[in-house]
Formats: sequence, structure tokens, C-alpha cells
Amino acid sequence: MNTLAGDFMRQNTWANLTLIDFCESLDPSALDASVPGTYGRVRETLVHMVESQERYVAWLTNRAPPAWQLNVADPWPGFPRLREVASRFGEELERLAQSARDDWQTHSPYPDDDATADATVVFVQAYNHCADHRSQIATTLSQAGIQPPELDAWAWGEAKRR
Repeated sequence: MNTLAGDFMRQNTWANLTLIDFCESLDPSALDASVPGTYGRVRETLVHMVESQERYVAWLTNRAPPAWQLNVADPWPGFPRLREVASRFGEELERLAQSARDDWQTHSPYPDDDATADATVVFVQAYNHCADHRSQIATTLSQAGIQPPELDAWAWGEAKRR
């Protein structure tokens, strides 16, 4: 069992859900804010961040779902749906990380792509991708005068103690 890798994914899931919960309390105009150099509007970035988690699970399990749960091109799914998908695929990434093997090879979930990768690369990408977009959202909110929540490992450690 790889508890360290599982903890990285657990912190990632906690940070995603904490940010989603925080953003749910914001005025809709804050969710539509964006600043140059970021992915886009806060709500689009949240959906993109969460939808990517499902794709990383698909890479790691060598299965593609019949239809993706979220898509940034679709209408806003709402916070309950966003939280549900983030929780489900975050927990699956945690479980997969705990059982990770050093020789684990993965395959692209896209039918027209025969790419392979070490599972380690997929896990690191899953973590970095979300951290990058959480940072972009924090920057956007800060520019709008909104103090974002602390989402780093220190805040996660404190939350775990409660």
C-alpha cells in the first residue's frame, strides 16, 4: 500500500472540494471573473479542473466512460454536481494512488490516441494540474478583492487535525 501517494491525492481532493465550497458562497459576478494569463472564468476553470480528474482516472484504469460526467463546453452544472463529480473521481484517484505499482503503464482513454504513460506521470499531472488551476482561481479572486481560502499542505494538515 502506498500511503504517501494516497495522501498526495487526498490533499488534492480536499483542496478541490474546499475551493468548490468556498466558491459556492460567492456572488455570481465573482464566478464570471477572469484575469489574463489564467484558464478563463472562475466557473469554467472549476469545471475544467474537475473534468480533468475523470480523464486521469480513465487513463489509470484503461477504461473510458461512455460519456464524460462534466464538460466545460456544456452549461454550468451547478455546485452540487461539481462537488459530486470532484468527490467521486478524487476518491478514485486516492484509491488508485494507494495501490500504485512502480511498473504501472497506462493508456490514453481517447479512442483515436494510442499513447501510453507511466502511471506516476498521470498522478503527478493530476496533482499539478489541479494545483495550477486552483492557483489561477486564487489569483482571479484576489484581483477581485476576494481573499481565497488557504489550500496548501499546511492548511490541509490543520484541517486533518480538526
